[in-house]
Amino acid sequence: MNKEFIEICTNDNGSIFIKEEVIKVIAANTTIEIDGVMALKGNTIDTVKKFIGTKSPGEGVYVERDSTGDVSLNIYISGTLEKNLKEVCQNVQMGVSENILKMTGLKVKAVNVYIESIIVGDREQSQKDE
Repeated sequence: MNKEFIEICTNDNGSIFIKEEVIKVIAANTTIEIDGVMALKGNTIDTVKKFIGTKSPGEGVYVERDSTGDVSLNIYISGTLEKNLKEVCQNVQMGVSENILKMTGLKVKAVNVYIESIIVGDREQSQKDE
């Protein structure tokens, strides 16, 4: 089985698989709609992809699977100081888990949210700025 696909169902008619990228897109779209999330933050590979024009719609979202088939997600965001960051992250966790379950039937074991930077006014600040 191709590692990019996750089996979501097997029955008498066969199996249903979903590409990992689809889960990333569901999580990314859900995350960016949460009040207080300003942007998704990708890693160096995502930055290079964006630079050469092959930006991934799931940038800033990383999916891991365990041996039972459950998925865990790591999501990297920029937040705003105008909102309670803990509540923003909890809303991301709840929204992503619910939408992935609703759209795919997959159980989400964990949604880990990392605040990479904050946006104050029109300027992004992170640890690198200090």
